[in-house]
Amino acid sequence: MVTIRIEYPDSDKKKSEEEKNQTPPKLAEGILLERSVTDVFMCIIFVLFFLGMFATAAYGYAKGNPMKLLTPYDSKGTQCGRGNATADFKYLFWPDLDKAVNVKNVV
Repeated sequence: MVTIRIEYPDSDKKKSEEEKNQTPPKLAEGILLERSVTDVFMCIIFVLFFLGMFATAAYGYAKGNPMKLLTPYDSKGTQCGRGNATADFKYLFWPDLDKAVNVKNVV
């Protein structure tokens, strides 16, 4: 087994002995066991925000139609796979490029 000894420069030894670099007396014996909560206000804000997001999601799910987010739309605005015109085309989505892009404005 090889032992490596590191010799620190005298300037570092002097700096470590200065009062500002010493361990505070409260921490000299280790971890403090008497601890307390410091961010109660931010915890309350986080809980209120979380509850608000949950309420918003629940309201949207109860009053809205989640399938509108999951199904694609064609260039006419109808949902693919929904309704009489697109019932057989659940996954087909082909935009009408003449309506989507106005070539006169691009050139």
